[in-house]
Amino acid sequence: LHFFPAALTGNIVSGNPLLNISTILRHSFLPILTLVILNLPLHALVMRNTMVNIRQEDFVTAAEARGLKRTTLLFGHAARNAMLPSITNIALSFGTILSGAYLVEIVYSYPGMGYLITQAVFARDYPVLQGVFFFSALLVIFANIIGDVAYAFLDPRIEY
Repeated sequence: LHFFPAALTGNIVSGNPLLNISTILRHSFLPILTLVILNLPLHALVMRNTMVNIRQEDFVTAAEARGLKRTTLLFGHAARNAMLPSITNIALSFGTILSGAYLVEIVYSYPGMGYLITQAVFARDYPVLQGVFFFSALLVIFANIIGDVAYAFLDPRIEY
């Protein structure tokens, strides 16, 4: 139907920033949709199962007995505690998300790390591959640190 381009083929116009943003969003819709479709169901399933378990906890029953609104009960009490395993899951799966982004870059012809890996493999440029993998490892470590800090921010019982 040609709603969205299959690859990065648009020209960036230097004069109109709104046109640039719309072009970038139009070209990145399919790659973003691909990454979201691959990763969102697992995280949603973990969140749902955690919410089902937390809704049966005593503190939720006590908050319900105090007469709190349903939205306050769900989002203020239950969801905040249910987000903890989800944040851990997202932080731990960041490496998988990153490798998926590399593959999506290759499929949708985005010039990025995936393209650099492909070119380095064909040219047998091992130092470039080592640099990319080292940088990827640093990104995964940084994502796990961010997850740990977010975990401590959401749960006041955790102190570092």
